[in-house]
Amino acid sequence: MKKIYTLAIFALLYSSGNVNAQQISDPTIRKDNTIFRCYTTQAMAEAREKNPNAETDAQFESWMSAQIAKRKAAKTTTVNYTLPIIFHIISAGEPVGTSPNLDASFIKAQVMLLNQTFGNQSGSPYAVSANTGLTFVLAQKNPSGTVLAEPGIDRIDRVAKGWTTYGTTGWDRTYVESTVKPGSTWDATRYINVWVMPGLKSGTSTLIGYATFPASSGLTGLNNAETTPLAGVAIITSAIGSSYTKSTCAPTNPYTTGKSLVHELGHFFGLRHIWGDATCGDDFCNDTQVAETANYGIYYHPKANTCGTPDEMFENYMDYTDDVLLNTFTADQVARIQTVMLNSPRRNSLPTSNVGFVPVVGSNNIAFIDYCVDSINIPETGIKISGNQNFRDVYVNISTEDKATDVGSVTLTTTGTAVNGTDYQILTPVLSYATGESVKSTVVRIFDNVANDGDKTIILGLSISGVGVTAGTSHQTLKINIIDDDNIKIGQNPINILNEGFEAGTGPNNLPVGWRALKTANPSNTFVGSANGNGGPTASGQCAHITSNTVTKPNSYIRGTAGAAVLQSLLIDPAGYESLGNLSLKYRVRGKGNVGAPEDYGITAYTIGQTTGPFYLWNSTSSLTGAGPYCTNSATPITGTPTIPAPAGIGNEKFTVSFYWATGAATTGGDPGFNVDDVILTANPYNIETAVSNS
Repeated sequence: MKKIYTLAIFALLYSSGNVNAQQISDPTIRKDNTIFRCYTTQAMAEAREKNPNAETDAQFESWMSAQIAKRKAAKTTTVNYTLPIIFHIISAGEPVGTSPNLDASFIKAQVMLLNQTFGNQSGSPYAVSANTGLTFVLAQKNPSGTVLAEPGIDRIDRVAKGWTTYGTTGWDRTYVESTVKPGSTWDATRYINVWVMPGLKSGTSTLIGYATFPASSGLTGLNNAETTPLAGVAIITSAIGSSYTKSTCAPTNPYTTGKSLVHELGHFFGLRHIWGDATCGDDFCNDTQVAETANYGIYYHPKANTCGTPDEMFENYMDYTDDVLLNTFTADQVARIQTVMLNSPRRNSLPTSNVGFVPVVGSNNIAFIDYCVDSINIPETGIKISGNQNFRDVYVNISTEDKATDVGSVTLTTTGTAVNGTDYQILTPVLSYATGESVKSTVVRIFDNVANDGDKTIILGLSISGVGVTAGTSHQTLKINIIDDDNIKIGQNPINILNEGFEAGTGPNNLPVGWRALKTANPSNTFVGSANGNGGPTASGQCAHITSNTVTKPNSYIRGTAGAAVLQSLLIDPAGYESLGNLSLKYRVRGKGNVGAPEDYGITAYTIGQTTGPFYLWNSTSSLTGAGPYCTNSATPITGTPTIPAPAGIGNEKFTVSFYWATGAATTGGDPGFNVDDVILTANPYNIETAVSNS
């Protein structure tokens, strides 16, 4: 059970002005409201501030629970609804097919994906997964009744409209709400409006998208501030499509295959974030396990948390994990959607809309599509243990572009250097498709043989029988590289895999060799190593600190220009360790720390690989005791010595520890900026195996 939020996370790249000539991106951090995968919850909160009569969460949920109880008492089954959708594709007049003026194939692929996901055809492993009853079709006519040249598409030239340029990061949400939506919306009682634009932000925060939330009734004086001119979803261009629109399927960008719009439409039909927008919060669905907080990236089961939950449903569409994992709406979530469709204004009128419905139909081609690549690396070390048998499960989906047109079956073939039955096992090697089915899933179980015998490969192929599905033109094989990480480190006690006191500054900016100072286009502030800073309690000698001058290295910074600087560690490889331990550091900082919206502040973060972003919050606990933000409005600097558990999101990938300093537009912050010293990261070696695996 959880509550509400909607974040958008995308990494906005800045130009560089540092000695290493790098670009860096904003940190992907929900806690600080810096970057958002989805902004629905924040948009709701902002609307309520402007509308004192707006319906509260408590009022909506009280109404929702009563309506759901009525449905259960009446034993109402899921009703099927067909809903027309219009995509307002916004560009600067580029030719059709030149981004951001997307070709119609992207829209068709997105709608096919919507129908798969809302129809419970995405390979969910959960018994509680359910069909929402919603089918999406392209609108045939515009509001005046004219048949559209391209069903479901309204192409908008923002130059002809007189709308401003997008700037470097996209339109601000206030401009979208005040100008873009009112200047282009179609009747929200007859259409689902989706605005597609190259960039989207709120203040300095980068967004992927946001949706309006339904109201419980149309009564005057009680609403959630959603109005007919503004109802719908705003989303960035790169998030539209599916895994079959390959130009958007980028391994470095995990949100390009259409699942972000699924998430936002979940909000549009009344769903809340699975973690309840609070630590161990409530999403008002009893069949979704309590989640501690938002999940980012890739996870494997079981994923326990401090809420007492033995596992988490990180495949739920209302979480923030990578698109490749998302595959589940639950029965209780469906009950909410069905209740909204029956009762909520601008939802209950959609099925009887007079705009004409154009179904989207695609091929029955199948492919390994979820990973956007034809090769993935999987560490051999098991995370599930049964007796002395260690293994790791890899979930593999085989998807049609649209759906099976008849019955058919697919047998998974295998080649490669790994031995089937010894190094791995395919739990369901034959997959049967019925007419109308879209996705089939299997599990490749990789066994840890506890022997240092080198990397191995599994090459999966598809052998098709029957006429229901046919071979696609790409992604007909998937190569799984089993990375052997046995017998690299063995022992009992944690060891330090990073230990830096910044005393030996022989690299650029007087930092240790391998460490980097990155910054945005704002050239004012950067990290250096010197004795001018003070890393906090019990620290001595040199430390790393923010400065405005890399020559004299004063422990002070320039204020008034928004920007960011990052101190990034050398690359750390966790392979060969059973798990990461704790990160400890010493810090001293002043900055500017407005409650809920810090302006000049530091945080502890990490990147996957030694990259220029995105930066992820290391692992938050509570303010000023965990990963940040570190800042204060006091005239006296604050110090701290936090010890922070390693985040689960790192997994077995190489990563860096990064210290991020953000400067806002205010000029009233105080020196010093971020001072860091005595950084230590521990890891736990593998224990010696005492018995041979018999798997």
